[in-house]
Amino acid sequence: TAPAATQTNSTTAPAATQKKKAPRLVDPDAPKRPATAFLLFITEFAKTQPAIKGADRMRKAGAEWKTLTPQRKQPFLEAFEKEQAIYHKKRDEYVSSGKKDAFKRDPLKPKLPKSGFLRFMDDFRPSLPKDSKVSEVGKRGGEAWKKLPEEKKRPYNELYEKEKVKYDKAIALYKESGKQAAWETRVGITAVKAKEAEKLAQEKAKKAEAQAKAKAVVERKKMMAAKKKAADMAKKARDAAKAKADAAKAKADAAKAKA
Repeated sequence: TAPAATQTNSTTAPAATQKKKAPRLVDPDAPKRPATAFLLFITEFAKTQPAIKGADRMRKAGAEWKTLTPQRKQPFLEAFEKEQAIYHKKRDEYVSSGKKDAFKRDPLKPKLPKSGFLRFMDDFRPSLPKDSKVSEVGKRGGEAWKKLPEEKKRPYNELYEKEKVKYDKAIALYKESGKQAAWETRVGITAVKAKEAEKLAQEKAKKAEAQAKAKAVVERKKMMAAKKKAADMAKKARDAAKAKADAAKAKADAAKAKA
C-alpha cells in the first residue's frame, strides 16, 4: 500500500493523526465486483414489471424478494457465487501483478523514509511470537519504544533524519520535473481535484448567494422599519400640529365670543 503522506519522528510512539481524505479513484483496469443475488433479481423484476420505475421498483422488488422461497432465490444465489469466484480470481491476479499498487502510487515517486519508531519496530518485531496479532505487536512495540533510553533511540532517529534530507531533495525534484503532475493526470487525480474544486466553488458561491439574500432581507426589513418609523413620526407631528391649530382656533373662537 502507498505510504502515509507524513511520518512522525517523535521520541514517543506516534499518535494517530487525522488525515485529509484522498480523492476517490477507480482504476479502469481493476476487476468489477459482481452484482449481488438481490441485484440480479431486480434486473429480472424490471424486465417483468417495466411499468414500475425508480424508487417504487426498488421498494416493490425488495418486498417481493423477502417473500421468495429459498428454492426461488437459489438461481440468483448460484449466479452470484459463480461470478464472485471469477471476480476473486481476477482480483488476486490484479493485485499480484502489481497493477493495484502501481495505480495507487506512482512507482517513480520517492518513498518517504521510515521514522525512528518504525526502524525500531523492524528490530523489535522478531522478538515477539510469529502468530502475534498486529494490534498486539503495535501496542507492545509502542510501550517498548516509550521505555527506550534516548541514547538507544538516537541511532534510529539519526538514520531517519539522514535519509529524510535525501528524500526532501528527491521529492522536490520529482515535483519540479512534472512527473507528479503527469502521473496525477494519467490516473485521474487531476480530473478528480478539478471536479472537487468546481464543487467547492459552487458550494462557496451558493453559500455567498444565500448570505447575500439573507443580508438583503435584513436590510429590507431595516429600511421598511425606518420608513414606518419616519411615517409614524410624520403622522405624529401632523397630529400634534393639527391639535395645536385646533386648540388655537378654539381659543380664538372663545375670545371672539366673549367680545
